Formats: sequence, C-alpha cells, structure tokens
Amino acid sequence: MANALYQYAMASGHKLLLFCVSPKRRAMRSAELVRENLATMSSGIRVKIEIDQNLREIDQGEFILPKGYVPGDSFEGLKIGGKIFSAETFNIEDSSKDNLDYHFGDPLLRENGMYRYPKLREYFSASGESYRDILKRFYSGVITLSENMERFGNSIEPVIFTHGQPHQIFSNLADVADKVINEGFTFMSGTLARICWDIYQAKRRNVVPYGQLTFVSLEHVCNPQVIELLKRELEFLKEPAPGESI
Repeated sequence: MANALYQYAMASGHKLLLFCVSPKRRAMRSAELVRENLATMSSGIRVKIEIDQNLREIDQGEFILPKGYVPGDSFEGLKIGGKIFSAETFNIEDSSKDNLDYHFGDPLLRENGMYRYPKLREYFSASGESYRDILKRFYSGVITLSENMERFGNSIEPVIFTHGQPHQIFSNLADVADKVINEGFTFMSGTLARICWDIYQAKRRNVVPYGQLTFVSLEHVCNPQVIELLKRELEFLKEPAPGESI
C-alpha cells in the first residue's frame, strides 16, 4: 500500500497526505505502518493522521457473554444477530419492506407481548445501531470530506483507512458515484441504501479475501453532482423514523 500511495503522490504532485482513520485498532496500526514506510521512500511526502469517529463500525449493542468467554473467542450472538440484522434491514423478497430502523440485536417486542426473535434475548442486554444510524454517520463524513477537499484544493490528498462494513459501504457508494458521473444515473431520495445493497450482493463472489488490501477511489464520490445527491439522501435519513417525534 505504501508503494502505491508513493507512486500516486509523486504522479499527482500531492506532498501532504491526510490519513482519515477509523478508531479501530487495526486501521490505526495500518495507517502508522504505511506512514513509516512512506518515510523511508521519500522525505518530500508528509503524512498527517486524524481519527474520524464517523468511520467506526456499527455499534452492535451490549453482549451477554457466556461463562469462560475470553477476547478472541467466537460469539454465537454476533452470528445470529448479524443474520437477523441483514434480513430485517434488507428484505430479500420485497424491498418495500426494508427496515433501516432495525437496531442490531433487537429481539423486536410485538404488540401481543411476544418477541419476534426471542433467541436474541440470550445474547444482548441492549441493542445497537440501526443501518439508518450508520448511513447518517458515513454520508455526513463524506460530505465533510468533500468540503475539506474543496478548501485545501490540490495541496492535500485524503486517504481513508477502514475495514469491514465501512469499507463495504464506501466501495458500493463509489460504484454508484461512477454510474452517476459516467452514465447519468440518478436515484430518488431514500433509495440509495437499497441500491448499494444490491450492488454488494452482486459483488459478493468477488470480495477481497480477509487480510488483503484493496483501494477504493473516492474521486467520483466527492464530485459536486454526487455530493448534492448525498445531501438529499442525508436529509431523508434525518427525518424521524415511524413512531418517533422530532
């Protein structure tokens, strides 16, 4: 990665790279290693690292861990909770039933007093974020990033370090942005999450193996035309969910 960034910086003329890093330890360590390697390649390229809380992964709630659990052990609750989260958020049969407001680990109490997912009560004492929560963070972060790029111009180049779900969201968003710029694609407010999910499903067989690196260009994501669409989408996401008050 350091070599690729070095080649890019030299070709583009950027002398300052801003590493926007998720608070995840692995992402922070990756950024530090790349900075150290870049320093051995060129003294003319400076690197600044900033931790961005918007890049953190989903809050999965509070766990009820089994006796004898030690960090690093597999936790069945996450496997079950993850499958339910995906199924609730994106309905496999009818996209009109997508529920961006389902919170990770929520057993969903019904009006009759029964739980839709009673098994989750064994693993979670409190539910986590919804997909709406995640997207509001990420889209806000992208909009802020684009504004900073406009302010700094060609003097600085942002580089995002993140893993897992955040990387997936950025990758899918970049694909949509490419279609907007190259094909004139557009979308109605409130539909971007499903569009990105469908892209992810189509690409699942070609995902990068765990531990390997891949680059996602944000050039088109930060294009003013795409940013305007993102701002509209963010306004939609900020509207109160059904049953909530302003």
